[in-house]
Amino acid sequence: MQRKIKDLILELVDAGLEYIRGNRKVRATVRGEDELAMLSTTLNQIFAMQGAIPEKTLHLDERHRLRVYRHAGHIVLQMQREVPPDDDPLNPSFKVAVALSPEEAATLASELTGK
Repeated sequence: MQRKIKDLILELVDAGLEYIRGNRKVRATVRGEDELAMLSTTLNQIFAMQGAIPEKTLHLDERHRLRVYRHAGHIVLQMQREVPPDDDPLNPSFKVAVALSPEEAATLASELTGK
């Protein structure tokens, strides 16, 4: 068990070092749904969002917001939870980050707004 955890942590370190060396396509492997999987997912989202330019923030309700970023010819939508719930403090602050082409983003926007 300890060996498996150590190996997973070393994989995350390797992914981070590879990113620092300039490989912007590297991603951490996500296995399961435990805290190490959450860490892997968070690291991947950090990698994906590097260089993103915030465009707009939409507050959906008092706990959730949708952020729109422009990044490398794509539009990135990021659903965020402003505060993790008390019963699940390790829950990541955001659930979804999706990269869309400008055309896909325009289609989605028109579907959401009915325009």
